[in-house]
Amino acid sequence: MLHQTLNSPFTPTIFMGENLLSVNGHQLNRDRRYVVKGLLMAGQVSMLCGAPNTGKSAVIAAVAAHIAKGRDFAGYRTCRAAVLYVAAEDPNGIADRAHPYLNAGMTAASPFNIFPLPINLCSDVKIDQFVDELIAYQRTANCDRLLAVFDTLNLCIGDGDENSARDMGKAVGNAQRIARETGAHVMIIHHTAGHDGNRPRGSTAMEGNVDTLLTLHRADEQQPDGVVFIAQRKQRSVQKGQPIAFRIQAFDGGLDSEGELLTVPMAVPFEPKSSLAPQTKKKQFKPSQADERLSDLRRVFSDLATARPNEWFDTATIRSNTGVPFNNVRDNMESLSRVVRKSLDALLKAGEIERNKDGCYRSSKRQPKEKASDTLPTVH
Repeated sequence: MLHQTLNSPFTPTIFMGENLLSVNGHQLNRDRRYVVKGLLMAGQVSMLCGAPNTGKSAVIAAVAAHIAKGRDFAGYRTCRAAVLYVAAEDPNGIADRAHPYLNAGMTAASPFNIFPLPINLCSDVKIDQFVDELIAYQRTANCDRLLAVFDTLNLCIGDGDENSARDMGKAVGNAQRIARETGAHVMIIHHTAGHDGNRPRGSTAMEGNVDTLLTLHRADEQQPDGVVFIAQRKQRSVQKGQPIAFRIQAFDGGLDSEGELLTVPMAVPFEPKSSLAPQTKKKQFKPSQADERLSDLRRVFSDLATARPNEWFDTATIRSNTGVPFNNVRDNMESLSRVVRKSLDALLKAGEIERNKDGCYRSSKRQPKEKASDTLPTVH
């Protein structure tokens, strides 16, 4: 009977009422969606764990800011994404730590926003609402990708117990549901176990169920003060990479109300050539690069017009808001300025933008002014 079954021309396609996935003829997915290539994949869940006072908030704020701006970091390629940061612990502290990358109003259009209250990952009712609101948030931000951060886990599980496999299975399961139904990458911030800095505190269900597990550590004494690194403990669908290093340093925020120096923590990614960071090959130019840059500038003008309708913007502001297609010249200001000017000239010639006598630009399409409350959805 077994011999007959194996050689039967009939191939079953339904099992227990569900469609079967046939391995015969299966094609590898060559277009894996990501927010950080090789690190944070779209539609998946990650957990970043670290001991108290290791710089978790500064590091994830820096990573999220790079993603919101579409800027590569530490040799990793990003895809510009809308960021919703559920800061249940310290919303103002997260804003302070993201400020060095999004300061001076130059990047007013960067889609990085903070929700200052906890979202209960153990509540199906709350997750129903959160999914709907997150989809609306992404649509309003006009981004193809999405990053949702929950900081911290113990404040986002309601009455749940982080030592309970059942509760943590529920929390991570709902995070997976958010990722699945919105296409977002969902990151959960948590603490490491007191006796083991290489795993999350609490139930082992967490590390078993997440797609990506990252741990944050202080570097050894041979490294400069303030150096921390992310270790990749688990990657479900991509190869685990080398440690990603950051230096936690003070950002000069000017003077406070009493005339004294004001500083905030800033996590600065190491260059790829660092011994703690992965080596990467130099990116190759794509044949459609000019078109990609024009498309990105159209996105910049659309975002700026939405954030500040009908205003004129200088080239520095426009340059600051450019995304992924300009990353391979971003380290050379002269080259970056040249390709931005070239793209601006092309859009100007096509009549898509206009320039005033001061050399500032804006979209040729006039935008009605809207109240902020009319443009951003609210999660209650």
